[in-house]
Amino acid sequence: MNVNMELEKEDARFLYNQLVRHVETMQIELAHTEQHDLQHALVRDLERMQRITGKIDGALKQTH
Repeated sequence: MNVNMELEKEDARFLYNQLVRHVETMQIELAHTEQHDLQHALVRDLERMQRITGKIDGALKQTH
């Protein structure tokens, strides 16, 4: 199942920038945790966030 959403270009850029900052924060958290369960959860979440961020980035590049 896919979900489509229409965003103004400025809103998409805002969302992209927020996600990028969140990914950076998660990467720092991952680097500083020694709990293996938390590391695995963070890696899964990071990969998912990076996929989403990549899709938004690709969509933004298509609108130029």
